[in-house]
Amino acid sequence: MRTLVIVNPASAGGRTAERWPQLLPHARRLLGDFELAMTRRAGDAEKWAREAVARGPHRIVAVGGDGTNHEVANGMVDLEATEPTPPDSTFAFVAMGTGCDLGRTFDLPREPLAALEAVASRPARPMDAMRVETIGHDGRPWRRIAINIVSLGLGGHSVYLVEKRPKFGTTLPFYLAGLEALFRSAPWPLRLGLADGSRRDVRARYVVIANGRFNGGGMQIARDARIDDGLLDVITVGPVGKLRLVALTSQFYDGSIADHPLSQHFRTAALQVTPDAGAPPIYVEADGEVAGLGPATVTLLPAALRVHA
Repeated sequence: MRTLVIVNPASAGGRTAERWPQLLPHARRLLGDFELAMTRRAGDAEKWAREAVARGPHRIVAVGGDGTNHEVANGMVDLEATEPTPPDSTFAFVAMGTGCDLGRTFDLPREPLAALEAVASRPARPMDAMRVETIGHDGRPWRRIAINIVSLGLGGHSVYLVEKRPKFGTTLPFYLAGLEALFRSAPWPLRLGLADGSRRDVRARYVVIANGRFNGGGMQIARDARIDDGLLDVITVGPVGKLRLVALTSQFYDGSIADHPLSQHFRTAALQVTPDAGAPPIYVEADGEVAGLGPATVTLLPAALRVHA
């Protein structure tokens, strides 16, 4: 199997460009011969991953942040798939971005060389993916693959704010954006449609639809999620008061926010989230990337990838 390494030098605010030359000889030693591609603009990683898969089985290694992983996954997974098909190519990643949340789910080392050693030695295993359908900020349908977490409300608004600002650190940008989003919003009235046809009406500040466990630069928001169980973990955080929610910050990081009396936690193979008519716009994010506005539909794609992690 051939290997393609896709590096996003702009990730982590450009720090990956500074660190990659030191990592390159170790990559050659650990991965053997490989083709190297350095992204220059948004969409490069997705394009190159799709082309590699079309040429035959590849091990595709993403070096960058969660956004780089998101692009590579979109190049590897068929957005139109209705039935799971065993993928010929495999996916690996070295987290060197702002949030690095997918790596936390797999308990991969944060130090790049140690992470590279881990993914080079671990066999590929199945990983679910998600098809996300929403409305882009331009008013057109937005359809993408996500592999970690999709969130609406505070999570989506926070990512929107982070994307507009310079990148610094990992947890702090998301935390500060979350505070701003909280104090600029109110709970959204929402209708949740589940795969079994049932419906839940909620007022929620935050809706998390999880394949992985972490988002927002280290929040273990979905502590029980598994990337290969064929189900989405859904957590809704209801109309908790703003100051009270700030006081509960630690519970977003250890996952216990799902136990709060105003939270709900359930599993489903698909979820449709529809704001009530007249409700304020609700922001959506997917894998830490701005994904537009609700309504949103998220569908689990079982075993859509094989990942070295």
